[in-house]
Formats: sequence, structure tokens, C-alpha cells
Amino acid sequence: MNVMRFFFLTALGGFFEFDSLAQTNWVQRTNVTSGTSGYYNCLACSADGSILAVASGDSGIFISTNSGETWLQHTQWLSNAHVVTMSADGNKMAAVASGLSTSIDGGETWTHQNGAPTYNGYYNFYFLASSADGNKLMGAMNTGNGGSPIYTSMDGGVTWMTNSAPTNNWKAGACSADGMKLIAVSANGGGVWTSTNAGATWISNSVPPPYLAPATWLSAASSADGIRLVIGAYGGQVYTSTNSGFTWISNAVSGAFLQCLASSADGQRLIAAVGSGKIYTSTNFGKIWNTNNVPSLAAWSSVASSADGCKLAAAISFGNVYTEESTPPKPSLAISSANGNAFVTWPVISTNVVLQASDDLSTWTDLTNTPQINATNLQDEVSLPQMESAGAAFYRLAAP
Repeated sequence: MNVMRFFFLTALGGFFEFDSLAQTNWVQRTNVTSGTSGYYNCLACSADGSILAVASGDSGIFISTNSGETWLQHTQWLSNAHVVTMSADGNKMAAVASGLSTSIDGGETWTHQNGAPTYNGYYNFYFLASSADGNKLMGAMNTGNGGSPIYTSMDGGVTWMTNSAPTNNWKAGACSADGMKLIAVSANGGGVWTSTNAGATWISNSVPPPYLAPATWLSAASSADGIRLVIGAYGGQVYTSTNSGFTWISNAVSGAFLQCLASSADGQRLIAAVGSGKIYTSTNFGKIWNTNNVPSLAAWSSVASSADGCKLAAAISFGNVYTEESTPPKPSLAISSANGNAFVTWPVISTNVVLQASDDLSTWTDLTNTPQINATNLQDEVSLPQMESAGAAFYRLAAP
């Protein structure tokens, strides 16, 4: 087993470091629709970036379980697909096509949700956002200039309700990992709105100029805790917030049509795509943006990010899906407790690792229990065995 520079942990803390990984370029995934270009509307990915789903307007939903290397087509209830979202583990998905459909087995089977809201008899969600466990969903309809309320679901899309958010031409939305903190942005001067109680009540956010008035907000993303937010406007402005939307800072991105955004779980790594331009990434909460080596005049329609921000995906409306991988951050291990049980926890990362234990720092044993994602904070956690009170335990992550 090739162990990364080791981490050892007691109840007092420790240290861990990854070996450096080479930076990689964006890879064009021409195999998504068997070598032909598709009509790609929306991307979603799991917390570790291994599971990707893309909604194709002419071919249904395509799903990859190996970070985009190979794909399978899913067409049940899903012709003319234009929206897709998923839970952190990739098991629960929701997609909008000829209707709203959900899956609880990673897209293997789908259930048409007859209780979803409609507009003029059509299931017409413009966007969907999902909590990390996939149970809480938020969306708004594509109703043209007439506007739509915001709808929320607490049971994975089976039943829906409206709330106090105003009727607007909503363009995008995002939510925290626990689904309690929401943000929605709209066009035609409808503004930016946030909720801290799963959509029960909403607050209008005051975003400073400069943006083209009346502001047309096109995209939004959120950190796992819902504290760091990022929104994009027509005109190329990106705004970030470090306090759940109470105040905002302007960050300019070159391009007039900022189509889509995505964020890492901590809000540090961001990706922004211009609708007819370039892709930009930031590794410092949006303070500095870097141009990426991708087709510069592509009609980018959607982007997605793993929880650590090191596996990215981007789709071109009438083109291909691209993926990119970069060096993962150094995770910090910690011990936590809940309901009398102890856990080793670390932020979800896009690298395969195994947790090992030792009582003498010389002999290490793989822990066979699979890490589970804590859907409230996007942390991987492994339940610890009961230790002898006089004993000591050390833990490290290793490359399998």
C-alpha cells in the first residue's frame, strides 16, 4: 500500500499531508453520447466528484460513475431533459424533462412525480437545488415574463409547497448542505433573496452596483454551511458574500453573459462560465480569477464542482462535456462524537483514501467500515470501535 505522508491523530489533534499531484488540463468527453455532440442543459456531481449527471435536451440523462470517463444513458421519463440535481452521495437524483422524475438508486430507476407543480399543464422547472441528503429540494418554474413562485419539497420531490418568496422571473438557486439556507436570484430587477429556514420566510438582499440595471442575475452557488455565497449577473459581475447574503463584494469576470457558477464546500474554490466565452476559476474565495484552457467562445451552459473543488465539469449547450482535475487540498482529521459514539471525520475529498488505525505507530490496520457522508457538513466520517480506556489510538489516511 502506498501511504501518503502520514497523519497521526490522538484526541489532541495531529498532522496530515498529501503527496503532490500534477496539475491536469480540461478533458473533452466526446463519449457522453457515443461520440456525437449533444444538447447539454445542466450538470450535477456528487461530493467526491466521481458521479456526474448531465441533462441532454435531445437524449435524456447521461450518468457517469467514474468522473466522466464512461457514461450510461437513462431515458425513462427523461426525454427533453433540461434540469438535473443530486445528493452528495449521488444516490438521490431529481430531473426535469417531460415531467419531474426522481431516483433513489443513482439513476438506475426513476419515478415520475405526479404531485410536482405545473405551469399551463406542463412540468416546467427552470432550476432545481438539492440538500446534501437529497430530501430537500427547491425550484422555480419557467413561466416567461409572468414570473413564478419558489417551490420547496421536504420529501425528495414527492410533495411541494410554495412560500413567502415573491413571484419573480427566477433564474437560479442554491442551498446549504442541510437545506436550511437558500438563495435564489432573478432577472428583470427581481433581486437576490435568501432564506435561513428552508424557504419558510425570505429576505431581500441589497447588492451594490455596478451591475446592468435592471439587474439580471443568472447564477448562484453556496458553500456547505450556507455562509459563503456567490452570484453572477449579466454583464460579467460576480458578487461574493461571507455572511449569508447580508453584505456583498464585487468581483469582475471578463464577459457579458455569466451563465453558471459552482462552489466547493468551503467556498474557497469557485468556477464561473460565461455563456459565450471562457471558464474562470478562483482558489481564494473569488478574490482572483484565472482563465482556463478551454474553447474560448463556447456556449457554456452549466458547471459542477466536487466538494473539495478539485474535480470540475462543464457542459457546452451544443457541444461536449469537459472535466478537469487538480491537486486536492490537505484534509484535516478530527475526532467528533454524537449520541455516545465517536467518529474520525475529514472533509469529503476527490481522492480515494482508506482510514488506518494503529496503537503503536508501527503496525497499521485498514478500517473496513465504509466512510459515510454527514449531510449536514459534507464531512466523511467513520465510526470508531470502542477503545480500552488505558490505550492510545492513532489514525491516518492512506492511498489504497
